[in-house]
Amino acid sequence: MTPKPLEPFGGEVEGFDLAEPGGASPGDVRRAVARHKVLVLRGQTCDARQFAAFLASMGEPMFTEGETPVDNAPNLNIVTNEGRTTPPRSVFHTDTSYVAHPPAITALLAIELPRSGGQTLFCDQAATLAGLPSPWRDCLRDRQAEHAAGPRDTAREAAHHPLVLAHPETGEEALYITTPERCARISGLSDQDAARITSALYRRSIRPGRLYRHTWRAGDVVLWDNRLTMHRADHSAVDGTRTLYRGMIR
Repeated sequence: MTPKPLEPFGGEVEGFDLAEPGGASPGDVRRAVARHKVLVLRGQTCDARQFAAFLASMGEPMFTEGETPVDNAPNLNIVTNEGRTTPPRSVFHTDTSYVAHPPAITALLAIELPRSGGQTLFCDQAATLAGLPSPWRDCLRDRQAEHAAGPRDTAREAAHHPLVLAHPETGEEALYITTPERCARISGLSDQDAARITSALYRRSIRPGRLYRHTWRAGDVVLWDNRLTMHRADHSAVDGTRTLYRGMIR
């Protein structure tokens, strides 16, 4: 598997069938996701069960409580705007980071695409960390942030994770945060300082010129490493139904 580099980061693969992987092993795919941070597999014809089986071959499946499961593939959930009168709200975030063992990889399979709009945007958190001034990196290293399931004063579920996370497979370091309203406590800092620093880090992470913007095509599967990226859907100019199936690997 030799992905073609995307700009400003990410990799694209054509001619790979996840239903019949052939010469590429699950480990090859995991390594490609870790190396490129976002991996786009074009031209897939798999159904929900095949998609779920492919993800399960790469690691332990994970499901977020409260999501709507896919029929005949309960480890997957449905992401759709169908039936909504207002666009869904989406901000840059890391998937389900409020649990002790959050997802390493998330994947989306395109099911129904709108006539226009509906991109998914990604930011490179390794690049964000590398671009911080040295005093900032020194301040963040060895500190933990609290990730909550909702606004921090009302959330019932939360977990603590390192702000500077070393990828377990590559050793690459990245800034591990999520949307500030769910990530506003930092060990060793007052709540006021933690909130200020988290907001500043978040703004640096999502600078427009550094984002990979994925424009969906029929047959796309997109995988990303949650330890190295944040993402959001752009619902601002969607014309038509946008439905994807999501799976996660712990």
